[in-house]
Amino acid sequence: MDTLYDTLEVSRSASHETLNAAHRALSRKYHPDNAASADTERYHAVQEAWEVLGDARKRRQYDASLKRRAVPPPAPPINPEPLVNMIVDRGMDQVERTLGHLPGVHSFLRENRAGVRAAVKSMLRGEAAGGRS
Repeated sequence: MDTLYDTLEVSRSASHETLNAAHRALSRKYHPDNAASADTERYHAVQEAWEVLGDARKRRQYDASLKRRAVPPPAPPINPEPLVNMIVDRGMDQVERTLGHLPGVHSFLRENRAGVRAAVKSMLRGEAAGGRS
C-alpha cells in the first residue's frame, strides 16, 4: 500500500524538517519546468502529500487513519472436519449405492472409511496422495 510517506520517500517517523526537505527536493526533481526529470503526475502527488503531512493536525489525522487501515486480524483457523466428513460420507454412500450389491463391499467400506478420511484431509492440506507430487 502506498502511503503519503512513500510518496515523499520518508519513514513514518520523519520529523517535520525531514518532510519539508523531501518535499522541496522532490518538487524540484519532478517540477514540470525541469526538462531532465519532469513528471507532472508525481509532482502533484508530492504536493498533495506535503499538504497533509506538512500540517501537524492533518498529519495526526492521517496517521490515525493508517492505524485503522492496518492489517486486519488473521481469520480464525478453519476446521476441515465437517468438510472431510461430508466428502467421505457422501462419497462412500455413493459407492455403497452403486456397488453395494457386490460381496464384501459393505465390510470394505467400513474398514477403509478412516483411511479415506485421512487421505482427504491430506489432500485438503495440499499434501501429495500416495507419495506422488
